[in-house]
Amino acid sequence: MASASGCTRSGRTRWAGNPTFVALGVLSLLVPGLSAAQAGSGPDISSSRPSILLLSIDTLRADHLGLYGYPRPTDPNLARATGSFTLFSSAFTPMPLTVPAHASMLTGLHPRDLGLLNNHQALAPGHPGATLAQRLKAAGYRTAAVVGSGVLAGELTGLRRGFDIYLDPAPGKVATRRTAAEVNALVAPLLEMGEGPLFLLVHYYDVHEPYDVPDRLACLLRADPALEDVLLQRRLRGVAYSKVLNRRHTDALRRQGREISLREMLALYDAAVRLATDQAARLLEMWDASRAGPGSLVIITSDHGEGLGQHGYWSHGMNLFDETLRVPLLVRWPDAPLASRRQMGQVSLLDVAPTVLAAAGLEVSHDLPGRDLAREIASGTGVTRQPLVVQRMRYVPAQRPPGLRNWRAGDGFAVLDGSLKYIEEEEGPPTLYDRAADPLERNDLLRRFPGRRAQLHQFLAAWMARYPDRLIWPPQAVDPERARILRSLGYIDR
Repeated sequence: MASASGCTRSGRTRWAGNPTFVALGVLSLLVPGLSAAQAGSGPDISSSRPSILLLSIDTLRADHLGLYGYPRPTDPNLARATGSFTLFSSAFTPMPLTVPAHASMLTGLHPRDLGLLNNHQALAPGHPGATLAQRLKAAGYRTAAVVGSGVLAGELTGLRRGFDIYLDPAPGKVATRRTAAEVNALVAPLLEMGEGPLFLLVHYYDVHEPYDVPDRLACLLRADPALEDVLLQRRLRGVAYSKVLNRRHTDALRRQGREISLREMLALYDAAVRLATDQAARLLEMWDASRAGPGSLVIITSDHGEGLGQHGYWSHGMNLFDETLRVPLLVRWPDAPLASRRQMGQVSLLDVAPTVLAAAGLEVSHDLPGRDLAREIASGTGVTRQPLVVQRMRYVPAQRPPGLRNWRAGDGFAVLDGSLKYIEEEEGPPTLYDRAADPLERNDLLRRFPGRRAQLHQFLAAWMARYPDRLIWPPQAVDPERARILRSLGYIDR
């Protein structure tokens, strides 16, 4: 691992076997007798409909990318590969947690409307909301997903619905996570399989701790101690190390029998970002060289960010500050480039589904809270919207499964209204921040602007009435297989 002296580290634990060979073998097992013709069978549709690539890089903070102004070289190859993309400067997740955020991406519905408020739940079989894969498959698309973590296991989360092929780390057979390189190797044979347009979901998990990265990257991104000091001071401002990390993350910090420093941890996070963005650039090369590439819609984003010590919190899920809520969003449009390379307006992962459906020529329901971003940009007025509501993960006391870590009862919401953010939680007083004047969200303005508090509280109350609580989860232990996966990823006790 990358150490303070010498910058050396032991080898990583890898998925045994050749990933490309495994990919072909898995496909033959999942879909016996699958041929190019069979993979493309289904309704005959117009060839004018674009193929669609949706890449989600788990746990990726927007402000740790050079594309978003970060000073470290975390994404030079991706920056070059996305020169023709539209970059959305202010994109936010509806919930900073993997399963709920991805469910929102794939349905266009808020996690509260889906009844998904933590990683331990699944999309209800009877929920009326159709997934993108279901809508696109019905329109004649081939649909496939390759995910990098068992936390998105298709059968256990309900997110598999509508996918012809859904390759997650096979429960009980291989591992509970894959590297981005292994994910890309599984993607390669899918790109040339079948006829007609393809909808492909790709999920990377490398940026999620414990940050298993090669020596060269960890060393590269530790090369400037002065810069590291500035970054640490700007974010932490004397926050005690013991308050930044809880037991789960302290365990993850142990390498070669010692506890690494917070400085090293930030370097490892950035190195993991570099690893993932290099593979994302490689994925774009593969995609564009395939039959799916020409005239396609490509979306690159993340489900949530990471605390990295800000506001005394390392992880994600229970924090409503921008370090966990703000995500990258890059879009390459299937037609002529839209007017602006950079869009400053506030957008949400809830906009992904309407944007995809519209690009495919399908009807976008007025019931969806998101918008077709292409239409918003083409209107000439730019992206504008009502305030966004973000909810943190929640566990009801009577429904807490045995062994669950990081448990916190009650609800927490943030209302994002332009530069203002209003936070309201059951466990503490509300707060108000002006993110334009105070980007690190340190100065509570609530007492100075009581009128804004009343307005935003009223907006939140109306939103909650519109989206009643649909959390349905019997007070019982997590499913054994799901518990095994979550345990391996550090979400529940051993």
